[in-house]
Amino acid sequence: MDVMLLAMFLLAEFWQSSLQVPAADPAADAEFAGQIRRFVAQLNDDRVATRDAAETAILELAGTTVAQSDRVLELLPTPSDGMPLALRDRVFRLRQQIEDRAAKAATAGTTITMNANQLPLAEVIAAIQLQTGNRLLDRREQFGGAADGPGSGITLNVTNASFWSAVDQILDAAKLGVYNYGGEDGLALMPR
Repeated sequence: MDVMLLAMFLLAEFWQSSLQVPAADPAADAEFAGQIRRFVAQLNDDRVATRDAAETAILELAGTTVAQSDRVLELLPTPSDGMPLALRDRVFRLRQQIEDRAAKAATAGTTITMNANQLPLAEVIAAIQLQTGNRLLDRREQFGGAADGPGSGITLNVTNASFWSAVDQILDAAKLGVYNYGGEDGLALMPR
């Protein structure tokens, strides 16, 4: 009987360790990681409603951008044989849905809606990054250009414009161009 209890204890410990969320990179928010851990634990709850609610919550946290999806995928456990079958199936299904969303987001054209009146370039860039998840890098000073000064704001009025159409308007308004050798960190902007 003691051997049976020990075996059950070891099995429970093994299963619990398989639920641990992988360590996030240093920039990951601890509270966000805690939410994901709680929802993953709820995926194995006795109540169907709790499991379904946890699955829905994880999908909502995964958002609609590649960056949001990657953040959640990084924190979700990888399905393993050590997990209960129902949990493994849910985690597998979640990962698949989130990966599909990320792929669609990466290939879909993003749109921008913005009404800016003499807004500094930094604020315009921040708004575009927030709406699209695409990173723009202000490299004006690196190439001898001046940062925003008085009266150098950008006026832009676009509604559901494609990303590239909006970027073209910003480049024209700020007299900027795209630095073709800016690397993979984002779209680098430089003086014309």
